[in-house]
Amino acid sequence: MKLIWQIENRDIIKVKKFFEINKKSNFVVGRIKRNIEKNFPKVTKEEFWEATITCLLTTQQRSGPKSIVTKFVTRKPFPLSYALCKNNVDLEKLTEDVLIKFGGIRRTKTIAKEIQVNYMVRGWWLARGI
Repeated sequence: MKLIWQIENRDIIKVKKFFEINKKSNFVVGRIKRNIEKNFPKVTKEEFWEATITCLLTTQQRSGPKSIVTKFVTRKPFPLSYALCKNNVDLEKLTEDVLIKFGGIRRTKTIAKEIQVNYMVRGWWLARGI
């Protein structure tokens, strides 16, 4: 199945009209305060990168408080820091080596490939501060 959304000017007009009618309702005012006007904490490139790797590591293995994955991702300094990864010529090999050396982490080859791909996609805009 292929879903194609085509938004036309008349759709935009309907949405804007709906918003104008409802913008002073308690529900909309509360949502705007909670979701738009709130001062969200800044996330650094390093924090984002660590979260990305954590997500990849926890996809198909246990990540409870005493798990190997938790021990890996809470280690300081972070074993696969953004600084280390962005300056590495062969990120896939580096990642696989770090994960194997740490021990107990499953799917090291697959995760290493996934980290390489994620760096190529996310690292490009992380490096540019986007």
